[in-house]
Amino acid sequence: MSPFLIFAIVLTVAYIIYYAVMITRDLYGKKDEENKHEEVFDVGDMDELEEAVVVSDKGNGFSVADKQYETTTHAYDEIPEDIKVEKPAQPEPNQTTKKDIVKIIEAKVLPKMQVTHIYMEDQMMQDDTTACILNGGDRGIGKPRVIVTSLNDEL
Repeated sequence: MSPFLIFAIVLTVAYIIYYAVMITRDLYGKKDEENKHEEVFDVGDMDELEEAVVVSDKGNGFSVADKQYETTTHAYDEIPEDIKVEKPAQPEPNQTTKKDIVKIIEAKVLPKMQVTHIYMEDQMMQDDTTACILNGGDRGIGKPRVIVTSLNDEL
């Protein structure tokens, strides 16, 4: 008999005994036992229902029940005097910003670059790649061998 089969039988017997004990306790246990950790909440005030409040929207404001509120809108060009807006600091004309430096480097590098077309050739999925690495680069019949270089010696 295999060890797994012995384990499965022992576990099944243990579950049967456990559930039999639990069912017996539920059927024949003390039923009149009160839980001593109960909390009692007074809900006597909940008899009164709260009334809904009417909220209405008007052109330049809104009203809640009997109170009126006005809202003001500002055009984008008009900024109220009590709000201070700080403008971002402008760089001096002779200073170059990070964006300018990137554009200069890009202008120097782009003419030296070759135009390439990205495509996948002879792609492999994860399982195939794992099997290929474990087989030492052998991908199967009729397919070229993949060169696998181990880095364990360098670490």
